[in-house]
Amino acid sequence: MKNFLTILWLPACAALLLVQGCHTGSNTPHATDDSVAVKQSDSLFESQFSPSDLITNWEKHSIPLDSVFDGGPGKNDIPAIDYPKFVSAAEAHKFLSAPDFGVFLDWNGEQKFYPLNILNWHEIVNDEIGGQPVVVTFCPLCGSGMVFSRVFGRDTLLFGVSGKLYESNLLMFDSKKESLWSQAMGECVVGDDLGTKLQLINSVLISYEDVEQYFPNAKVLSTDTGFDRNYFQYPYSDYNSSEELYFPVGKISDRYNNKDEMFVVQIGDESVAFHWLDLLKAGKATKQTKEGLVEAKVTNLVPAAINKNTGEKLNGYFSYWFSWYATYGENGIVWGK
Repeated sequence: MKNFLTILWLPACAALLLVQGCHTGSNTPHATDDSVAVKQSDSLFESQFSPSDLITNWEKHSIPLDSVFDGGPGKNDIPAIDYPKFVSAAEAHKFLSAPDFGVFLDWNGEQKFYPLNILNWHEIVNDEIGGQPVVVTFCPLCGSGMVFSRVFGRDTLLFGVSGKLYESNLLMFDSKKESLWSQAMGECVVGDDLGTKLQLINSVLISYEDVEQYFPNAKVLSTDTGFDRNYFQYPYSDYNSSEELYFPVGKISDRYNNKDEMFVVQIGDESVAFHWLDLLKAGKATKQTKEGLVEAKVTNLVPAAINKNTGEKLNGYFSYWFSWYATYGENGIVWGK
């Protein structure tokens, strides 16, 4: 498989905010009392930007609010796609070339491909596949394509782009209470649904060439989105060719380059990251966890994972190394060099 995520997108306003808002937190006063620290954090947050465009309950949060950054565009300024249209893999030749990558879903007998050319401009697609309501998400800054169930209790939610970032990662909001959900964590981090996790759906990042060769019956997300966007254009094309991050993160590791691609597998409450190029060369790898032995295997350039102890299929996704490490740190499990 060719190296994917060759060009990423960053909202135009973000560059201006870097001058004003980015910091490492090294100059933030440290309080001995947790309640005092939260108050300091919240007041700094309020001075950075007004959350008035969201009806989120900001009183409930599991993350420090001064670590939530305004990415530039406001709520829904990066519009989610709520009524996606699809074309056949053959028809997609009109707007895709062989090396174009996207999020691929194979669920309940149905296959769909969501090109990054489109996701770079929308980040969220509210869809349904194989009778399952899903939200397909992509954070260009983290190279993370993750899919979740939209079924929440008795409700089927819609998700939108809040314009806020945490650990340089997309914060989504839901249509019911406008709680904020961390894409990387798959969890509500601000709002009334605090601590609630979304069900992860297995997905992979593959090329259009792979789709044509191995999944010719797959449906491809159409550029007929209802929005005026140039899906042939990739602004901020230098982002993923450097080690630079546009927004601060709490933890960094030099074990790999910031933007090395990782195939990430969830097993219980543990997260296992397989270095993608190493896994691609090896073809198969195993890593022990407290929940069992995880085996990741690549077939036709597509990775899949199982719990070798139980035979259970495990859900996975792709992400940049820096984003995975910022989320899981030393608590995560890594396979690779």
